[in-house]
Amino acid sequence: MGKRILYISHDARFHGAQMLSVAILSNLKKSHIPTTTMLLDDGELVGQFEAVSEVVRCSGMTDDELDAAISRLRVQHEIAFVNTVVSGKVVRALKRNEFTIISLIHELPGLIESYALAQTARDIANNSDIVVFPSCYVSDCFKSRYGEPKKTLILHQGLYKKPRARLSVSQLFEQRERLGIPRDARVVLGVGFADYRKGIDLFVQCAAEATNASDNIVFVWVGEIHGELIRYVESDREKLGLVDKLFLPGKQYDVSPFYQIADVMLLTSREDPFPSTVLEAMSEGCQVVAFEQSTGAVDLFTKDIGYIVPYMNIKAMARKVVEICGATIDRQQMKNHMRQLACFDAYVQRLLENSGFVSTSLDRRG
Repeated sequence: MGKRILYISHDARFHGAQMLSVAILSNLKKSHIPTTTMLLDDGELVGQFEAVSEVVRCSGMTDDELDAAISRLRVQHEIAFVNTVVSGKVVRALKRNEFTIISLIHELPGLIESYALAQTARDIANNSDIVVFPSCYVSDCFKSRYGEPKKTLILHQGLYKKPRARLSVSQLFEQRERLGIPRDARVVLGVGFADYRKGIDLFVQCAAEATNASDNIVFVWVGEIHGELIRYVESDREKLGLVDKLFLPGKQYDVSPFYQIADVMLLTSREDPFPSTVLEAMSEGCQVVAFEQSTGAVDLFTKDIGYIVPYMNIKAMARKVVEICGATIDRQQMKNHMRQLACFDAYVQRLLENSGFVSTSLDRRG
């Protein structure tokens, strides 16, 4: 086609959708496909975006200035990938400039409504040539509220973080010692920005229930805690007697060692469309427990690989955690299953094929 791909990211902050964007752009760069990224706002990942794509930083631009930038970019671009509903603020301008628009949806209605993005979601449905959803659940929720897009594609994003080599036994023990976790304890892990949506409060409650039932289980949440919740989480941790049962190491750029010492990944999110953390955990052999009607990640669950409990039922979640921690877990079976299922190269290839982009230089890995 001889044209560049235009990629829209709502910002460059250190969150899942933005990290996925960097991974997509990196994959395209490796395949010698030129891209330009419009960053609608800044963030700590700007340097990573700039390493894999030409970047146009749009922070502070008015709507008219954004429209003008899109018109200029149309000269060298025909296809636009719009990542997240938040980025959908530009889809009407893209359509006016006759772009082929592929919108990637990573939000459920609760988040969309909380940020007053319902009209933006409808704009995406009305103006996109293809809307890509990570699961049928996310697709159904979106369509029921915001309308039927011209064409939809169900495509989970694959595993963009390549699993690290397995740590040695001594290294695994060292990782536990750094946190203060006993060598023989079973580890239940939570990962992500710890806020109300992610259910950090529910994680703490589950920790109290499960550790009361078994004295050989500890809980670890890896991720920054929302500023308004830190004091409550710390207070609950103390009042519930979890000081030596609930560990909060904060934000970590490399989560792999935590997955490797964990037995269970707990998804306490009230809504979480298709978190990459679930793919990462399962690819390291962790069982996953999630609430029903809260995530599309359940599409990955099969018999003995992933479990669903009734929505917001902490006692049921804690019972399942205790059950898993008391059983023998075949980590290798799950690792093999996930690494076959979660090919990131294949995900990017299918995005390109469905967008109509053709490049003879693109290798068909995966």
